[in-house]
Amino acid sequence: MILRALIARGTSALDQGDISNATRDARLLAAHVCDIDPSRVTLHEMDEVSEAVIARFDDAWSISLCRDASTPNMWLKTARARCR
Repeated sequence: MILRALIARGTSALDQGDISNATRDARLLAAHVCDIDPSRVTLHEMDEVSEAVIARFDDAWSISLCRDASTPNMWLKTARARCR
């Protein structure tokens, strides 16, 4: 799977979960799990991603759907902790 498809899958899932800015969040999560700077995601959109990256990405967006609405950045902190 290429990074662009992974981001599209995450965007769709986050949209279905009524997450505002789903595209932005999916791109930030993808940058994090791929260990690339968020400003460089576009340059890597056609890169293949490993199964391990796909699994970390899926974990990260599923965490964002379960986050407490009063702590909007909790998903990113949790995703970072789980990916280490």
